[in-house]
Amino acid sequence: MPRTKKPSLVVEKTEAFEDIAPKYKVTMTFNDKTHTFETNDLFTSIMDRKPTFLKTRILFTVINEDGKKFEKLLFVFGGKMIFRNPLSLRIFINNMRFK
Repeated sequence: MPRTKKPSLVVEKTEAFEDIAPKYKVTMTFNDKTHTFETNDLFTSIMDRKPTFLKTRILFTVINEDGKKFEKLLFVFGGKMIFRNPLSLRIFINNMRFK
């Protein structure tokens, strides 16, 4: 019986994706440093800025295209969980409520 290829969780990005995807302005403050960036893909952008050692709480501020804002303060344990486990980060991103 031939093996079938398992579906991948990674979504291929195309030019059409870049046009459709919403843009976010993100500010992350941790370890006495502030990281500010604009992105279409929150997951990869946050994981790219993953600290090697997290010693303070994390303040996330995300502003979407409409100007609505999301702010969340995570203490050290929650922050480590987000950076350690990609599923936790996906859940965090999916639960963002903009006001």
